[in-house]
Amino acid sequence: MEESQREIVIVLTPTLLVEKDLTTDKTLALERSLAVAEVTASREDPRLQYVLKVQERILNALRYPKDDTSLKAGGRVTLKLHLLADGSLEQATVVESSGIESLDLEALEAARSQSPYPMFPQQVTERDLWLKLPVIFHSS
Repeated sequence: MEESQREIVIVLTPTLLVEKDLTTDKTLALERSLAVAEVTASREDPRLQYVLKVQERILNALRYPKDDTSLKAGGRVTLKLHLLADGSLEQATVVESSGIESLDLEALEAARSQSPYPMFPQQVTERDLWLKLPVIFHSS
């Protein structure tokens, strides 16, 4: 029997909100993120639950870059992550730049700093997942 490899790509459009004031309640920020998410998967889908955990870890690791005068308007960075079943981060890249290098680098560093991620739940049978996650920085 020949073994074939398949890939699954999950594209979510959640909004991660990071306020300049780090005293902002992160639970509230995550709830706002999920409130504007455009997700077609069922809320009970184990892949979606896993992706939401990844999203929350990245949110908690984000810091608004300080002392950068070009950040008055904030910006949106879209990351593409390739995660393996054991939770290791195979690849992390910026696929849509905010146009502000410090924001792009901060989003990328936040994603990389959280590796390894948790192992895939048993219900997720894929060997790897590709995730596309927007990160939106708002300047206050």
